[in-house]
Amino acid sequence: MVERIGVWAVWCAGGIAIAGCVEEGGDALSGEPAVTSAAMQTEPEGSSMADVQKQRGYGPAGASEEWAQLAKDDWKQILTGEQLRIAREAGTERPFTGEYWKGGGEGVYKCVACYNPLFTNEAKFFSACGWPAFSSENDGRVSEHDDLSHGMVRTEVRCNHCGSHLGHVFNDGPPPTGLRYCINSESIVLDANGRVDDRPLTPEERRAMGTRGR
Repeated sequence: MVERIGVWAVWCAGGIAIAGCVEEGGDALSGEPAVTSAAMQTEPEGSSMADVQKQRGYGPAGASEEWAQLAKDDWKQILTGEQLRIAREAGTERPFTGEYWKGGGEGVYKCVACYNPLFTNEAKFFSACGWPAFSSENDGRVSEHDDLSHGMVRTEVRCNHCGSHLGHVFNDGPPPTGLRYCINSESIVLDANGRVDDRPLTPEERRAMGTRGR
């Protein structure tokens, strides 16, 4: 596993200094190890979902068989366009725009695709990076993968059930874990009545729910 990194940078504007971290696709305003001043990094122009999946190992290598078999048209029945871009095409929402970056609520944060319980509200903390941050994941429900994209060395995290992209994890979080899971709001959904031992949904169950935008 590639060693996690946590490179901090300071962005100054209008006399305000913000310590942050630039997640993939983010900018220097945000917060996830700031390594570039680009306002928004996306996948290379013309790259398809299949290209991204091949590069990142999505599909059978990162999901249960029933979820790995879904075609793009199947995913369109489950996720909104923005959720699809982020969770299935490894994109990133702009910092300070996601529903959960600052607040949240009681309950369990689940994968927006398969509703696998990923993080608890107790593990959530405010990191000022512009994305939701958690100090721990729920009992092995999140998998880690080497990410060498965009000239950086990072550890990507995905839902271990359907293989959806969540964000990255860094070694600059609070004790006792010292970890910071920097997660896209569009990749998760807060279930106020959820339990950490809830089972993930099948594609058929999730498809019956339809798309759920923010």
